[in-house]
Amino acid sequence: MEYTVLSVCPLTDGNFQVSLHGLLSDRQRAVSTFTHPPSNEKTPIILNGNLHWMVCDKAYKEANGVKADCSNSIVLCNMNSVNFSTIPHPGDQCGLRKKHNQMELMEMEGRLCFCDASLNRNIVIWILEDYEHRIWVKRHVIMVDPLIKFCGIHHSYGSHVNIGGFYIFNNELLLRVSKSYESHVILYNLQLNTSRRVGQERWNVVAVPHTNSLVYLDADVN
Repeated sequence: MEYTVLSVCPLTDGNFQVSLHGLLSDRQRAVSTFTHPPSNEKTPIILNGNLHWMVCDKAYKEANGVKADCSNSIVLCNMNSVNFSTIPHPGDQCGLRKKHNQMELMEMEGRLCFCDASLNRNIVIWILEDYEHRIWVKRHVIMVDPLIKFCGIHHSYGSHVNIGGFYIFNNELLLRVSKSYESHVILYNLQLNTSRRVGQERWNVVAVPHTNSLVYLDADVN
């Protein structure tokens, strides 16, 4: 009956100190050091006794001078032993310009799912069919241009449109499409290829699961 916070702090040698902090007690202990910090922008996906995150490119680059390699882009933490490990993301490797911040993990059909929004032209969704042997299968490809036009966003060359915040809800993909200070939260039907808007704000918004529903939060909190 204890809630535990896992914290990751950089060390001077390029590694990261992982610690556990009890919220209902004064228990605090250092667990281990690890080379690849998990992203703190989203909660981990819990499957097969492991926590799953995308690596935090920013923190890794600040500690090592370069972004993390694609072969270490997904960070795992065993919930029993609190041991960390990494696996590569599916699909093509990023090359010199890493874009792991445009990749997200979610759960679909009780399996780990990888959403790649780094390609600008489309969103590719992979599902981990064989967890033990790390066999990924490409499940969906969603064209980006119709999503942008649906949200009424004018997309010109050189402008940046951010797509992320992926969840599966009632067999629909929930995602966020934003540019500058305008954000749209939409549900995309993966079978019918249709979209419907469920939220729109002038600031960044974040959707989170809430019992059997969803809520979205204004992230521009001062």
